[in-house]
Amino acid sequence: MNLVKHLRVLVVDDLEDIQELLAFMLQSSFHATIETFSSGNQAIERLKKEPSFDLIVSDYQMPDGSGLDVFKFLKSQQQNTPFLFLSGNDLKYELELQRAEGWKQINKPFTEQALLSAVSAALAPETPGELSSKYVPVRLQLVERMGKLNAPLFVKINEQKMVQLTTDESDFTPEMAQKYRDKKIEHFFVREDHVEPFIHEFQKKVISEDAWASVDVNDLPEVFSMNVELMRDISEKLGWKDSALKLAEQCLQRALAIVARQPSLDKFIQRFHKIERLGYADHCVLTALTAAGILKNLELQDEDALKKLTFASIFHDATLNDIQYENKRKFLKNITKGDVNSSKDLRDVHSHAINSSELCRQWVFCPIGVEGIILDHHENGAGTGFPNGKVADQISDLAKIFIVAEDFVEFFTEFNGKVPVKDYKRLRQDQFPHQSFQKIIYSLLKDVPEDQVA
Repeated sequence: MNLVKHLRVLVVDDLEDIQELLAFMLQSSFHATIETFSSGNQAIERLKKEPSFDLIVSDYQMPDGSGLDVFKFLKSQQQNTPFLFLSGNDLKYELELQRAEGWKQINKPFTEQALLSAVSAALAPETPGELSSKYVPVRLQLVERMGKLNAPLFVKINEQKMVQLTTDESDFTPEMAQKYRDKKIEHFFVREDHVEPFIHEFQKKVISEDAWASVDVNDLPEVFSMNVELMRDISEKLGWKDSALKLAEQCLQRALAIVARQPSLDKFIQRFHKIERLGYADHCVLTALTAAGILKNLELQDEDALKKLTFASIFHDATLNDIQYENKRKFLKNITKGDVNSSKDLRDVHSHAINSSELCRQWVFCPIGVEGIILDHHENGAGTGFPNGKVADQISDLAKIFIVAEDFVEFFTEFNGKVPVKDYKRLRQDQFPHQSFQKIIYSLLKDVPEDQVA
């Protein structure tokens, strides 16, 4: 993709208000320097001195030299600068443009979205479906926490177009963060060839010992969630390379620092009620905190057990892609009904406990026993779970704790703010009939107020 690091844009329009409007729209969404001119002839004189602009946006009809005059001058100089005409007429019927290449049209009157889409199309021609394999999403809050960047950020204009916002070395200020929040931008993107330096900077600014020590204790779960999200996105786009594994190991260490001092269940339920939509990373955080809470209530605060459960919380769904995770509840219902072969996604969900277990088994920093917890995390002790249909006596105590913790998070997500937590025990009696599971559920809920809602 041929995107420039800093856009130099020449804007040509005989109306000063339109010049200002175009400059404002472009600078609000691009890292750009704008030069404005009131006529085609003025623009041509500028191009004679300095032809190397990255983009030209010009009105079509103007006195003292039209936009077409500017375009023809560029072609006479063998310049292929992307060119956008502003016009209320359909220019494809203009004889002098019918066989010309390198131009696009923005219809008057135009919206900001129409302008940005046309600019991205001119700067970065791309075929549908290519973007997903080239970019890793990063949350706005994570970029804001980093502050100083060493890799350029991109924004997605639409499913086919990305546009660069910052240079290789940029300060991401609170003012910039607020500007993008106002534009409803939640994620930026880092190009594949910049992921390694971005990870290096992230490790220094967010996940290092010094950075972690400076995080307010109330913000730790959110930072943990951002760590997990970045690790997952990098591994899904680029595979489990050494950098992703190092990030995973550091993520585990920071997760342990949180769960070791996790608050009571009702406290972190209140916190997660503030999240409008619980995603993959939030699911992992809640599962880890719930498992730690169960260990505490069962008076089994063993450091090794806590580490194993935390590891399983982060990686139990590691082999599911975004589509499979987003639709996991639907797939699980189909699996319960005996349907395991109707689609590749369904087969992958049915086998993900095995696949995630095998993946973690290969990692030297994975504690022994974690693979068994992950393998069994969709068993239920009644012999109707998967992948092996185990009864309670065949499932380890730590796996049972994890099964309940993850199931409670699913319950929490499904009934967010609608069902009293105390009803969880009643609603799960049939799913987990064995006494050992009921004991864990009782310990989980014993400190939760009667009126606390999931």
